[in-house]
Amino acid sequence: FPDDQFDRFWDQFPDNQSFSTTSNVSVTGFWNMPPSKVFDTGLTPKEGKKLELQWPSVALQNSSYYIALYFRHHQVPGSPPWRALSVSVNNVEFYRNLNVTPGGEVVFATRWPLFNFTRISLSASAQSAVGPVINAGELLQIVNLGGRTLTRD
Repeated sequence: FPDDQFDRFWDQFPDNQSFSTTSNVSVTGFWNMPPSKVFDTGLTPKEGKKLELQWPSVALQNSSYYIALYFRHHQVPGSPPWRALSVSVNNVEFYRNLNVTPGGEVVFATRWPLFNFTRISLSASAQSAVGPVINAGELLQIVNLGGRTLTRD
């Protein structure tokens, strides 16, 4: 995305559970704001209230990672104004009862241990009338550089 202020690479998830929208998105309040275009598409289960993703598609080194997951509720006529969901990473609770609105939400961890293949599980909360949704994810390996940064740098 050339319009990403942090010069990140965003790639569409190769899956047939995706949707797209042409609504004008105005998601604000994220310190590491992704390009607004990532909120134009998303993944949701074909049916039911659970979505399982293997992401990324490659095995990871045994390390700590920064994970950020981005959500936006795409409201259609007749649907509720929000959806609630819980997120697990490799069967470990990442976030519970996240209230996703059309304004968007982000959840992140600055040091999450991962290795090999990673499974992201999204489950709709009991009170949610619609299934979970995810629009984007960000994963960065934490690398200990050691030493010190020079003041002039």
